[in-house]
Amino acid sequence: MFSQAKNQENSDSRYDSQMNHNEVTSNRLKVDRTELVNSRFLARGLDFYKFLSPHKKAHSMLAGGHLSPFKGRGMDFDEVRPYQPGDDIRNIDWNVTARSSRVHTKIFKEERERPVFLIVDYRSTMHFATRGVLKSVQAAKLAALSAWTAADKHNRIGGIIFSDQFQIECRPVGGSKGVLRLINYLANSHQYASHSFQQEDQKKAQENQSDEFYQQPFSVKNLFERIRKIVKPGSLLIYISDFDYIHETNIKHLSYLSRHNDLINIKVYDPIEAELPPPAQYSVSQQTSMTSSKGIKDDDSADANFDFSILDTSNEQMRQTYHNQFVQHNDFLNHNSQKMGAYSLQVATNVLPKDALVEFFRQQQV
Repeated sequence: MFSQAKNQENSDSRYDSQMNHNEVTSNRLKVDRTELVNSRFLARGLDFYKFLSPHKKAHSMLAGGHLSPFKGRGMDFDEVRPYQPGDDIRNIDWNVTARSSRVHTKIFKEERERPVFLIVDYRSTMHFATRGVLKSVQAAKLAALSAWTAADKHNRIGGIIFSDQFQIECRPVGGSKGVLRLINYLANSHQYASHSFQQEDQKKAQENQSDEFYQQPFSVKNLFERIRKIVKPGSLLIYISDFDYIHETNIKHLSYLSRHNDLINIKVYDPIEAELPPPAQYSVSQQTSMTSSKGIKDDDSADANFDFSILDTSNEQMRQTYHNQFVQHNDFLNHNSQKMGAYSLQVATNVLPKDALVEFFRQQQV
């Protein structure tokens, strides 16, 4: 965090000016479970499926709102073909039959339920902000809003939450039950990113056979291996991260996911990652650990320990280089997403999640 009070006051006021007083109150440092639940009312009118690629069909065996490659009786007409023994006589096309003097029947595409996975990054780089909310909090808000949007279309909601030390996998569950379970994990894992959380949620995951908990150091290779194992072809993947670990040597992992699924990459960033503050010397603090007389690392009884350093932003060349690196990484992610048939957007920590998604949908429909 930067120590200059004036800069912080200005950034706070800019964020507050964007807040609609009819919206739920924003908690900037913590994931508010109630706020995530109430975001279901913000999901009205949002629809990912208006622009997703039509060739990546749902493969689920459950009825839902998306086209399946399997033919049968459903809501969407597919083709007319000669009648075959066993065809439903109610689907005979009498007009074509009269013209061709041969019985023809209508074939429909079945509608199937589609799995939707929210992949949420809670690594240490996401627990940062100078304006708005923490990147990790913004990621949770985007995940919850996206989950409610997908649930409104009768999809099954699952997710993967990963940090520097652990990974939680939520198998897809239909309706609001799937969203509420994901929200519960989003709130708990953000609040207790310590050993106490890992023990409690590992027990919960073991009790719920549809969920799995892994306590292991973060690895790009291991993360994508697990994603590929639980994500079935035809799914919608909404990947929310700062993507600071994605570069030329491992972009192939995202390309593989996009091959048989719809993939939306949402990059969350703090404005200071795009451009350094005005030329000056700033005191910068970084939390190193939490200590508690009770031996438990929690928000109520623990004291934070910080390291401090000085950041000098007066060098113009350094400022330009810093900005160029941010732009280049965005261009890299956008270009490769487009190349692999995926979608990408960038969301700052001081922007309301719904505003970001509405603008994204608008751009896709242009």
